[in-house]
Amino acid sequence: MDAYLVHVLSPGDLDTIATTREAGTRIAYSEQQLSGWILAVQGVVAYLKGQPRSGGKIGILGISLGAQIASAASLGRSIIEAEVVEELRRNHLTPSVLKTLGVADALVS
Repeated sequence: MDAYLVHVLSPGDLDTIATTREAGTRIAYSEQQLSGWILAVQGVVAYLKGQPRSGGKIGILGISLGAQIASAASLGRSIIEAEVVEELRRNHLTPSVLKTLGVADALVS
């Protein structure tokens, strides 16, 4: 098995998140960037899947914000065989994030 580390957040993303003191502002920033981060992960998965040495099985590991991105990138995609997420807490799942994930109506309080 081969493993690849895909760092989705740019240095600018990291700086913005690290220097923003207000949680609401950080959440809003993440929500604005989420679709691009999801597309980036999906692009990497598609690229790896198409490589001649690919065994055809792709898995994703996401931690914290990466868990949210991994879950969204995996949703409805048969190309991704497995995902492992850590620290995907319900309080991170704002209505706009749920809409992006396509599960806004699937979660019940």
